[in-house]
Amino acid sequence: MIKLEVETKTEKAGYSYAVADFMRNNCYNLTKTSVGGEELWRLESILVKNFFLSTSLLMTVVLFLFLPLMVIYALIIHFTGQYYENLIYLILFLFLLCLIDMGVGTIIDSFLHAVTDIYKDIFVNKLIASILTFAGSYIVISALDYFFTLIDLSTTVKIIIISIHLVASLLFDKIDQSVDGKNETDETDSDIYQIDPMIKNEIASLLKSEINWVECVKIIKDKHPDIPKERIVAVTRKLHMENKNPSF
Repeated sequence: MIKLEVETKTEKAGYSYAVADFMRNNCYNLTKTSVGGEELWRLESILVKNFFLSTSLLMTVVLFLFLPLMVIYALIIHFTGQYYENLIYLILFLFLLCLIDMGVGTIIDSFLHAVTDIYKDIFVNKLIASILTFAGSYIVISALDYFFTLIDLSTTVKIIIISIHLVASLLFDKIDQSVDGKNETDETDSDIYQIDPMIKNEIASLLKSEINWVECVKIIKDKHPDIPKERIVAVTRKLHMENKNPSF
């Protein structure tokens, strides 16, 4: 009887400990879940804020980038007697036109680059790219004209706007390519003067010994055949000019 009571008390004590452990673990998990949920909510809030901030920044950049073109398009639409309900709808229409057309142009350029990369024998000239860009822009402006019932543009005005847009895009690409080419040329010009300091000292010593710079190039090239001749010529001419016109 006593043994039974001891076993019963032990079982009750074990049950109490088990209940206590269960409650403690559940409370801890609940607290942990609540804290994790709060952190997740904060993370989602930060992501949403960053998304809206990035979108607003992109819209602002696009607006200022295409603002001159939008003004030109608005003047063309107004003075050619095209129908639009009010100025707000017209600005929204032109903004979406520039934004969507920029995306379509990017897709077309990526497609053409992918085709030329995959098929090496295919040559895509500027004319084909311009035709595809013009067709894509015309589809965009026609779709917007269809969905914007408060704006009605004639086919002639659409073609004029798209032509101006295409010319502006080509000019922008040309300026961008010229800037990139200038940067590459500057980098190449700066790289051609990179030579080992000891070899540079050898060239300077030979020039100071009244040796012709052409003969100096030949001597250095024979002594260091691994160095490109163009680099030796560039460095030698530069040092020769510095010796002729010393800076004070």
